[in-house]
Amino acid sequence: MAWTGNFKDQIDNLAGELTVSDDVAIEQWVLDGCYDALSKARTLKGPDEVWKFAAKSGNQTANDIDIDEIREITGVVVGGNVARPGDWFNKVDYSDIASIYYATVANPIWYIDDSKLSIYPGPSAANVANYYFIPEYTIVNFSTSISSIDNFPVEYYHSAMLYGALQVLHRRMLDTSTPTLLDELSLVSVPPNSPNITLISYSEPDSATITGIVDATVTSITGASSNQPTYTSPSSVTVIDASVELAKLKTLINDEEDSELAAAKAQEISQKLAEFSGKLQKFSSDMQDSQGVFNKENSIYNALVQQSSQNAQAENQTALQNMQKDMQVATGNAQNALSIATQEVQETIQNNNTAIQVYQAELQAYQADVSAEVQEYSAKMQKFSADTAAISKDYEWLEAQYQKVFGLYQQSFGAGPPPRQEESR
Repeated sequence: MAWTGNFKDQIDNLAGELTVSDDVAIEQWVLDGCYDALSKARTLKGPDEVWKFAAKSGNQTANDIDIDEIREITGVVVGGNVARPGDWFNKVDYSDIASIYYATVANPIWYIDDSKLSIYPGPSAANVANYYFIPEYTIVNFSTSISSIDNFPVEYYHSAMLYGALQVLHRRMLDTSTPTLLDELSLVSVPPNSPNITLISYSEPDSATITGIVDATVTSITGASSNQPTYTSPSSVTVIDASVELAKLKTLINDEEDSELAAAKAQEISQKLAEFSGKLQKFSSDMQDSQGVFNKENSIYNALVQQSSQNAQAENQTALQNMQKDMQVATGNAQNALSIATQEVQETIQNNNTAIQVYQAELQAYQADVSAEVQEYSAKMQKFSADTAAISKDYEWLEAQYQKVFGLYQQSFGAGPPPRQEESR
């Protein structure tokens, strides 16, 4: 089957392209395939197959032929006679006419010593020698037009191409790399500090703030000091004791802090005192009626008693007014202290509310940052999984295609035509 096309296109169709294009490497792999094909062909088809791969040298007319750059000598012909490869250990005997190993024109010998080819009998202008060798193959039109390989049998072009495809597949498998593993999720967002909440504390006003109310001093009525007449006195008036009611008033103000009840109690005390004053006036009137029976001295004594009564009432009224003033001052102090305490509590509550609002805003921002970080990590994880799956699928294809191409390569040394090429990927 005639060879058509170029090596590059056919290798791409079978193995695909390298991640980084490298035609120089692929061309070298095809050349390596030439020598691998030679080795397999000689093994499978016998030593005579090597002559398809050998090139002929120019005419040699002298010995010690430099073959340092030659891969392999496959045969030598001297004067039309095929020379046998000699034994290096007998090299000195091939030119010794007395030796049984002496080489003759009809039975020439060749061997290699120090990278030089020696032939016996030695070649000359009259006895020209030629050697056959495996050359350094070169490719013409590797990636364009129709490729060819100088001195290489066309029937093995397909084998060399398959060998190059195998190396490309192998290189692609080696170049396959898994995605970089993701580090564990580590949040960089910092949670906000907990708000500093001030406990609400209320302290009732102390005794220094609320001044105690002193009971009003009741001045008793003192009788005349002299000229006291004898008379029949009307029923006496019972003097009220305001201390009990004043004590209750003090309790309402100091202990219960009830200004309304305290004001009512104060009014009650005032009414009782007024009632007492009325009774006292009646008593005084009755007494004046009784004094009508008295003489002039009794009238003078009555005037003295009346004067004492009026003085007592004036003093009692003054004491009561002072007590009411003290009560008003104490009530005002208590209300002022309560207002201050209420204001302090309200300020504390407002400060706490502000701190809580700031914390809630910072917490929402933190939660948003964390959510964004988690979403970003999830996206990276999904991409990593997708990339891993894609790479795994590609690698599986490369492995399967390598086995297929390897089978084609083995089959290429059979008697039949080269198998159909596989589609590339």
